Amino acid sequence: MTINFESFMVTLSAALGASIVVERVLEILKNIMDHMIGTENKKILPDLKEVDKKIAKLETISKAAASDEAWDEKQPLNTILVEPATDPDDGTVLRTFVIQVMGFAIGIITAHYFELGLFRSLMMNSVTISPWSDFLLTGLLIGGGSGPIHTLIRFVTQRKEWVPVAAGAESNPDAAKKTAVISTPETPVALVQAADIPAAEQLNVPYNGGVDLEILEYVHKRSENPGMIIYHHTTMNSGSTFEDVVRVIKSRTDSKGNHWLTGYNCVIMADGAIKPFCRWDRYGNHAEGYNKKSLGISFNGNFETAANIPFSNPDGRYGASRPTEAQLKAGARVTALWTFLYNIPVDFDKTIIPHSQVANKSCPGSNFPYDEFKKWLEYYRKCWQKSPEMMERIEAFKLKPYLYVK
Repeated sequence: MTINFESFMVTLSAALGASIVVERVLEILKNIMDHMIGTENKKILPDLKEVDKKIAKLETISKAAASDEAWDEKQPLNTILVEPATDPDDGTVLRTFVIQVMGFAIGIITAHYFELGLFRSLMMNSVTISPWSDFLLTGLLIGGGSGPIHTLIRFVTQRKEWVPVAAGAESNPDAAKKTAVISTPETPVALVQAADIPAAEQLNVPYNGGVDLEILEYVHKRSENPGMIIYHHTTMNSGSTFEDVVRVIKSRTDSKGNHWLTGYNCVIMADGAIKPFCRWDRYGNHAEGYNKKSLGISFNGNFETAANIPFSNPDGRYGASRPTEAQLKAGARVTALWTFLYNIPVDFDKTIIPHSQVANKSCPGSNFPYDEFKKWLEYYRKCWQKSPEMMERIEAFKLKPYLYVK
């Protein structure tokens, strides 16, 4: 297949610029929709008597909220598995769908208006494609955001470099050094260009305040923003759901018999899904004595394989005995984001530590890949710091509610 590389890259660069504009437009629309929905919710609030009743009810559970304890992270096998989500839909899925459809529509209109056709030049001399089909496909690509186009750019440029290497490696042995592999924490970050950060390695951290926003409005308040991060495992079966984690933690009681109101600030599921739990401007119950000054992140699963430790997972009775790669990378992204949001120094002895360092527990388990987690965390930080666009996204993230002590 013959490709006019220069012409194709010019078109691809224009499409990249258009996709970034579309991302910004969609981000503005999302903020407007969130604001409108927030305003509607405020209008729907009950009368003052109902508000007083709610506050009075919250005051009855504030004793539990004042606790700085942590649940024991020991799970009998009959505690878990697996029930469907029961939390009411707040419209997030529908809003996301509507925004994405709008993105595709804007992308198609943009491609037609500016006559951006990627696929005719890409399929030159091999497949005939009509202009409208080309505008449609290019528009869908633009509407998907900059991530897919970055991937296409990386594919084309790497292919352009690798083909000559295969044909004449003996005459040019240094040619193989041109291509850098992105998806490994050992990759020298100096080789990673900002535009080449894959979509899966960008921010991609959803956060709208977590679970029980209204309850935590009145309790679990921090005196200052968090200055450290403590990471855990839930000790639950790796196949359990986030709803299982929330249900199990909130069903436990503290030393006074009060039910927990919340737990970790964020839970990372086995498939890499990021699930905020306790509001980040509030403290959870995850590390006794450290809750109020820390953020707690937990990897769902049981990664303790020492048979002599109660409730351990040496034989896989709790599912996977090691975090998945997607889970580890997602946890590293959240942790990296927290270091930027709260100016937390990256110090694996003092500020980013396992639960076992501050408690007489094996959490997050002897089979947790500590070094790999640290490498991914440092990798994401360095990649993002080298990308002005990523740093802009982090600055925009700081404008979200429920992040900082007022």
